[in-house]
Amino acid sequence: MRRFARLLLVSWCLMAILPSYANEPQMDLAPAYTWLELLDNGRYYQTWQYASQGFKQRIDASQWDQVLKETRSKLGDLTNRNLTG
Repeated sequence: MRRFARLLLVSWCLMAILPSYANEPQMDLAPAYTWLELLDNGRYYQTWQYASQGFKQRIDASQWDQVLKETRSKLGDLTNRNLTG
């Protein structure tokens, strides 16, 4: 009987918690994928244009373009991209 009571208690707790996770808003990843597509296609100036104001204040477009060209050339071609979390 105690096992049943414990199981029932755990079930009630889960039922109380799970609906709150189901109602969490899902993040829209489309803008991130669009930005990454620009990056992958070498359109670095456009990635800078879509960056935040704080980012733009720290680095100008020509510096951003130069840094990305140097970095991407060292990394080689993109082989795949997978969302991990």
